[in-house]
Amino acid sequence: MKPFILIAALLCFFAGKAQINNFCIGPKVGYSSNTLNVNVDSITSTASGNFNFGVFARFGGKTYIQPEVNYLMKSGKLKSEFNNIVTNEEIKAKGIEIPVLIGRKIIDRSILDLRVVAGPSVTFLIKDSKQVKISDLNSSWPITSTDDLKDALWSLNFGAGIDVWFVTFDVHYQLGLTNIYNGSAPDTKFKSNCWNISLGIKLL
Repeated sequence: MKPFILIAALLCFFAGKAQINNFCIGPKVGYSSNTLNVNVDSITSTASGNFNFGVFARFGGKTYIQPEVNYLMKSGKLKSEFNNIVTNEEIKAKGIEIPVLIGRKIIDRSILDLRVVAGPSVTFLIKDSKQVKISDLNSSWPITSTDDLKDALWSLNFGAGIDVWFVTFDVHYQLGLTNIYNGSAPDTKFKSNCWNISLGIKLL
C-alpha cells in the first residue's frame, strides 16, 4: 500500500496549490521497455516490458517544471554463454521513481502543445520486491542474489510530448547513470536504460 499512499499524498499536496497560475496536475499510465546494459562480454541483454502509473504536476508557462511520482517495475533479461553452456537470468524489482523534468513548449496553442523535456530522476527500489532468477547458477553470473542490487538508481530522462486539450502523451528515453551492481567485482557494470511511453490527463 505504501506506493499508493505516497502517490495520493502528492496529489493532495499539489491540489492545495491549484490556485497557482499555469499549474496543472493529473494521473498518468505508461509502458516501458527496459534493457540492462552490461560490460561483461559473455552476457547479452534483451528488452523487458512493464507497465507503470503515477501522478504528475506542471508549474510554469512556455518553460515549465514537471515533477512526478511513479510506481513501476525495473527488470532485465540476460543470457550468458560460458564454456559453451547457455544460461538465462531475469532481474526484477518494483520501485518508486521521482523525476524532476524541465520542459519547453515548441508549439503553444490553446488546444495543442508540442513539448521537449529533460531532467534527472531517482528510483528507490522496494527491497522486498527484488527478484533474481537464474536457470543455472554458475561463475559466469556476477549478480547471484538480491544483495547484489543497489537500492537507489539515478537516471537522466529526455524526450518529447504533445498535449491535445486535457490529454497529454509523452515518449521519453531514460539513460541509467547508476551501476545497479552492488557485488564484489568492482569493474562489473550493469545500467538500466529504457524507453517509456505514457498517457496522462490534466485534471486541473
